[in-house]
Amino acid sequence: MWSLEMSIKAAKGQSIEEDDDLQKEIEVWKRSASTSKVSALHRNDLLVYEIYHNGGIEELFREFEQQHRRFYDMFYAVKFYLYKNNNAKHTLEELTEEIESVISSAQGAFVEAGEAPEVSPEPDTYKSISVGIHLSDYKYNEKAPFGVSSVLYVDLQPYFYRIVFDDKEVIRKKYDEYLNAEERRKIITDYMKQIFGEIKARSEKE
Repeated sequence: MWSLEMSIKAAKGQSIEEDDDLQKEIEVWKRSASTSKVSALHRNDLLVYEIYHNGGIEELFREFEQQHRRFYDMFYAVKFYLYKNNNAKHTLEELTEEIESVISSAQGAFVEAGEAPEVSPEPDTYKSISVGIHLSDYKYNEKAPFGVSSVLYVDLQPYFYRIVFDDKEVIRKKYDEYLNAEERRKIITDYMKQIFGEIKARSEKE
């Protein structure tokens, strides 16, 4: 009967694939795919917290702001800002508090004993964090006053994070890899050379 039904379906141009066959194929594929080894950790809020506090990102942001201070007296206005995803913060302390509060709330969701948590065991709310400085109205060129903007962007990808400025990736790391002092120094030095070059060139234009 089964063979006859398959023959009739085939003769009518109908699919002769059975649902059970598809389900079996999916299960076999899933078992095979799940044996693949993934060496990188997947992003979550706890890992972002760790790379920010212990992995050199907070220090990088502070050094970025400190190095720009040498130009503050050359401009009439300075605006400092940070972003978590696309939400603006005004100080490093605000960004730090935001990161800490996300971790605290996520950990608090598991406090009630005997109940399954209502949130994912790996909360994942961060896609990027960045720091920016805008210097406006250069003081010493009345014919062509200008401003410059600096943005240092930490792009938080699923399996790695990368430091970006001027749309260029300057370093990439996995979430269990931290920035060291030499890497931070090079990132800041390269950026400041670029900003200084821009300010100097534009200040000399008539």
